[in-house]
Amino acid sequence: MEPLDGCRLCLDPFSDNASSLESEDLQKQMQQVFSFAIEPNEKLSTKVCQSCTYTISEFYQYSEKVRENQDKLLGLANASEESKPVIDDTVKVEPLEGDEDQDDEDRDADWSPEKRLKQESSEESDAFSDGEIFVEQHEPLPERKPRQKRKAETRPRRKRNTVQEPQEEDETKLKMRQERAETDKQINQFFLMKCDICGVVEETFQQLRAHFWKYHEIRGYIVCCKKKYNKRYALQEHMYLHANPNAFRCEICQKNYKNKVTLSLHMVKTHASEEERPFKCDRCTQSFSKSYMLKTHMSSHEKAQCPKCEKLLANKSALSVHLINVHSDIDRRMICDSCGQEFLNKVCFERHVKEHAGIEVVKKLQCHICQKWLRGERGLQKHLQFTHYERDQTHICDVCQQQYPNSRALWSHKRTVHIAEKFECEFCGKRFKRASNLKEHRTIHTGEVLYSCDYCGSTMNSKANLYTHIKKNHPMEWAEKKQRTAEASAPKTTA
Repeated sequence: MEPLDGCRLCLDPFSDNASSLESEDLQKQMQQVFSFAIEPNEKLSTKVCQSCTYTISEFYQYSEKVRENQDKLLGLANASEESKPVIDDTVKVEPLEGDEDQDDEDRDADWSPEKRLKQESSEESDAFSDGEIFVEQHEPLPERKPRQKRKAETRPRRKRNTVQEPQEEDETKLKMRQERAETDKQINQFFLMKCDICGVVEETFQQLRAHFWKYHEIRGYIVCCKKKYNKRYALQEHMYLHANPNAFRCEICQKNYKNKVTLSLHMVKTHASEEERPFKCDRCTQSFSKSYMLKTHMSSHEKAQCPKCEKLLANKSALSVHLINVHSDIDRRMICDSCGQEFLNKVCFERHVKEHAGIEVVKKLQCHICQKWLRGERGLQKHLQFTHYERDQTHICDVCQQQYPNSRALWSHKRTVHIAEKFECEFCGKRFKRASNLKEHRTIHTGEVLYSCDYCGSTMNSKANLYTHIKKNHPMEWAEKKQRTAEASAPKTTA
């Protein structure tokens, strides 16, 4: 059984792989933050996303700060205790005039009638046990005088402490209770307190959590926007996000985020100054404000190979996304309503939709060698690598010994030729190497029409046949479309 993908802590299947659960630094911080153990398991994921790593680090640093503060306070308290004068118990303190009666009254007031009766009966039994005559003593016991006197002297100081500290503590607790009551009121008004398991509706979030513990033995949560929230501050942040979509917006680049943690992480990673980023990467130009960020970044320079198709990915994070998008049974395809193109990445899909709307979201860059215009920095770097930098290199297939001009062509060859036929037709059992080939083949059994010509209305079930049909039967339209595509790929010039 393969380990489940996604972050081990927040269970987000599409989060970035920022750290590993097997990291010693992360384990040390988690032991300090959590009261329960989270151990690596071969059946579970060991990945921890950037958001969780940042949150754990912040809580760990805060706990360390509190611990240091408490050590300082205890040190000061012990120093003050050692500087106090020591009272010698051997010194006899003479009672002042009237103190003896006052001590007797205090002692009598502290003793209940039952205690006094028990004490008197025990004294009488002790006095007559040896046959001696009992003589009532009116003078106070000398050994109790110093203790009563010291108690009277220290009593005012203790009284001052017991008056001030509880009062401040009660005010703090009262303020915290008021703030929590106001937060609960806002949460109860905005969210429906419905159990996601059995459908029971409670009045407050506290009652809903108690219901979860009592009947389902799990921590209570509220589902909103297809996500679970089990903490008050998370519900409050999500509530603010509904009321104001720009509640967590970067004032510098105008990007919106879901909560304070992700916004803070963005500010640290993107907009921190050079002085605030002392941790430099020795393999690229990036720098970071925290050491754990640099360690996480270094893993992005380590390539990883897919165990199923042997494709070489840029890093482990790219491998995780590749396994979900290509080798997962879950259909995560996003289809463009305008042209029918399929996407597995949400960012690419949204960028493609904006291009249909005429919004240029990717800056065009020109190759300094061949003067060709490319879309974005990533497209330019790929063009330079595959077209110019790998020109003098040899790329030979290790299966059929066929030679290719660059690594991308070799990869495309192995991906289409030397790959298992894992896509099987449910009607006739025929197998294919690519899902698109199976899709086109299924039309033989279902009669579905996949493609149609925009110029004459002819229908066909092969995209390659559609392209050949337009080029052969509509050459003028095909040339005009090609010209429009070339113009659209060129950068817009400003007057």
